Amino acid sequence: MTRATAIWNQESIVELLTRELARTAREGGDLAVMLAGIDSPKSGSLDSTRNDAVLSEIAKRFSALLRTYDHVGRYGSEQLLVVIPGSNLNDVLPVADKLRQSIAETSIQTDAGSVPVTVSIALATGNGRDEQELLREASGLLHRAQVQGGNRVELVKKLPGVVLRVAPKRRLRISLLIGGIILAALAVLWLVAPSSFCTPFLLHDALSASELPPPLPADCAPTSER
Repeated sequence: MTRATAIWNQESIVELLTRELARTAREGGDLAVMLAGIDSPKSGSLDSTRNDAVLSEIAKRFSALLRTYDHVGRYGSEQLLVVIPGSNLNDVLPVADKLRQSIAETSIQTDAGSVPVTVSIALATGNGRDEQELLREASGLLHRAQVQGGNRVELVKKLPGVVLRVAPKRRLRISLLIGGIILAALAVLWLVAPSSFCTPFLLHDALSASELPPPLPADCAPTSER
């Protein structure tokens, strides 16, 4: 582990990733990774001393929210790599957003003063790929997140298992709209008789008919077509 940040160094965290990928391939199961990068501050780049302090504090906050067997390591001068065994993207998406919020909500204290910091986080799954391919994908996603303004979580694709939650008020409006459409359709059946087609019958005619099927209207000529 690096002494300044008390986290795994780059060589060690990549080695842990390689080991977890091999174990997942051998035993089955899921493996997810996060690549978190410090977004460029508006005031300019951080110097190396403050950068180490900031990265160390980010790692500390991450570790407090992650499981004891998740691995956090330094990957590049302003990035952290998190290896998360036994999890898929659906599992880690809400966790990643909590990690992002934990950094954005509170400035980081350094010897040079308080530093407001945000991070972007890329999520990728390691199933069926080697560490180089996985890290390339995560790096591309992280770059895309930061180009789009930072302080966001980026995925390779839309997750099929994520359930869209509709707010209660919106759900009520949708239900009322559907109910109104159904009532309007019933009113049309009740009030409108398309005599030019002889069918369908008025709803009240069908309900009040003494025989089934109801007789055709008087102005409809019988036909032998089937």
